[in-house]
Amino acid sequence: MDNSDIIESTRVTELEGEEWPCFVFPDHQVPPGMIEPRPHKHALPVLFMERHKFEWRSRDALNDFDPCETRTFDATHASRECEQAFDEAREYHDLDHYYKLVCGIQAAQEMAKDNAIFVDDSDDNDDDNLFKSRKHISLQGDSDDEVTITSVTKKKRPYSSAFKRPGPPTPSPTPNKKVKASSKKVPASSLPFGEDDSDADLPHSSTFTPTPTRKSAPKPAVSTWKPSGNLPKIDPNDYVARKQLELLRTKKGDGKSPSPEKPKALEPVKDPLKVNIYVGDEKKLFILDRTLIQKYPSFMKHITGDNKNGFEIQNAVFRKLNPTAFESIVTWLNTADYAPRLIEGDHPHLEGVKSTSQFEEAADAASVLWNIAHKLELIDLQELIYRKTEVQTPLAANSLLLMTRTVFWNSPTDAKIDDEMRKMLRLDIAARLHELLDEEPLLFNRVIKSDIELANYVFAYQVEHPWEEPPEHLSEDDGDDAENDDE
Repeated sequence: MDNSDIIESTRVTELEGEEWPCFVFPDHQVPPGMIEPRPHKHALPVLFMERHKFEWRSRDALNDFDPCETRTFDATHASRECEQAFDEAREYHDLDHYYKLVCGIQAAQEMAKDNAIFVDDSDDNDDDNLFKSRKHISLQGDSDDEVTITSVTKKKRPYSSAFKRPGPPTPSPTPNKKVKASSKKVPASSLPFGEDDSDADLPHSSTFTPTPTRKSAPKPAVSTWKPSGNLPKIDPNDYVARKQLELLRTKKGDGKSPSPEKPKALEPVKDPLKVNIYVGDEKKLFILDRTLIQKYPSFMKHITGDNKNGFEIQNAVFRKLNPTAFESIVTWLNTADYAPRLIEGDHPHLEGVKSTSQFEEAADAASVLWNIAHKLELIDLQELIYRKTEVQTPLAANSLLLMTRTVFWNSPTDAKIDDEMRKMLRLDIAARLHELLDEEPLLFNRVIKSDIELANYVFAYQVEHPWEEPPEHLSEDDGDDAENDDE
């Protein structure tokens, strides 16, 4: 009989004489120990709502569930529970929801069971200790006198210090017990049977030759443990178990932390509307729209491929760049993980960008890569090149204006540039231009010709941060005129 049409569905069946909603589980998804053995081969496991317990039901006993059906409930506890069950059934949860729910219930039950066993064991131990403390042992001697003590130790008296041998430490002796004397007085002694603990009859320790000790070889610092390959099966959703396994591997291995997962790199696409561009000798991948490249015939003639396998550009112009100084930049774009971060420092830049001393080679590669990115409207790549160059060395005035205008004022959309990062970089650019204008006043004409908005931005910064003229700039005549004016 095929039951695939009702498995993983909400049904209504009879429970304790009333109709009750339930969820039909697959056989292999029921956690072990949560249900009784199957009564017959046609029975299906169902999970009752609200009570969250499993029972077996035949297909004929499972009726369709109508969420719009009006039902009346009494004020009794059972009716209220049934009403809550129908409310839960109207939420229409899937199998994953109920599976996680019953697994959590099973784990809670096992934990409660373990705690109950622990409490029972501790109670039994307390009863045993209480019984042992009240237990009396009668010692019959030759006479009719009876000596009663609370407990008698079974451990022998330890040897004197002269007979001790190197090895594991001897267990600590049982504390001495008080002896209750009968009608006859028993001489006080530290031992239960009144033995004399004097070592006068034993030879002195100087008469014995100490046994030479053998030092154990030092253990290697690195463990020789290797995984056997039989790893336990762990639920991928169990975060705690996965972390415990990683910690176990770290402790038993060579002490090194597990290697982090590498970011997933982009793969070439076969979309006829896209073009795969490879930059540098390592062929870093960029994916662009074909419509952008159609504007430039010099790039169109280098496109190879077909509609079935996709299109790509592997021209010598791109391969000869080899921008090693911008490896981290290309890696970010290549892994589709472009996310600007604010880093404290003199110049805001992306985390992970490192400066290099070979600036001439880097600047040459940056200029070529900048022009290509500008033609193909790769605004994100232009922004990263700007930040990379800014970290390596202060930009010249013309380069600063050109890159600033291209990246931050001609961007087609704000989605590719973080607003906070843009704000900080604008402020940094205004401060840089503020310093340059103090040294070269004629530079402001180039700023105005370059971009009016940028000029207004720098002018607003100038109003908030006016230049302070040093006293040595004033001439002696200006000083005399100032004094005469004061008089």
